[in-house]
Amino acid sequence: MNNPSNRTSMRGQLTLRGVVIGVLGCVIITASSAYTALKMGALPWPIIFAAVISLFFLKLMGNASLNEANVTHTIMSAGAMVAGGLAFTIPGAWMLGYADQISWLDMFIVALAGTILGLLATALIHRHFIVDAALEFPTGNAAAQTLRATEAGGKTGKQLFGSMAIAGIY
Repeated sequence: MNNPSNRTSMRGQLTLRGVVIGVLGCVIITASSAYTALKMGALPWPIIFAAVISLFFLKLMGNASLNEANVTHTIMSAGAMVAGGLAFTIPGAWMLGYADQISWLDMFIVALAGTILGLLATALIHRHFIVDAALEFPTGNAAAQTLRATEAGGKTGKQLFGSMAIAGIY
């Protein structure tokens, strides 16, 4: 996550188990984010939740690195942004009276195109805003610190996972 040379080995970051966990989590987070966006008219970012859950399931499956957890939670939380885009676009199309003119395939193509354009734009501006300008990203930093806290183990890790379990049960 934090590498002085800005070149981290890809080995151990993008793994099959990380992608599978990320995609399953993405489906759940996308559905819950769409529900939340439609019900409350707001979209909370599930980055911290996704970071803890991804590391939890990776650790259940064996040895896991922070970089693998970072990639996995990024896959998980990406669905929330797509859900937000859809939750605020589809009702707008219906309110404007275009519900009969827009098919689900059209909406899927628009969502897919928006996702691809978002990824391309992010890739293009990444170097400037993240590497060169070194801007602070509080939510991303909080997710990184959360992952590091779980790596410390002991009392901190148990408290973090314990509080997450209590919140989940509630």
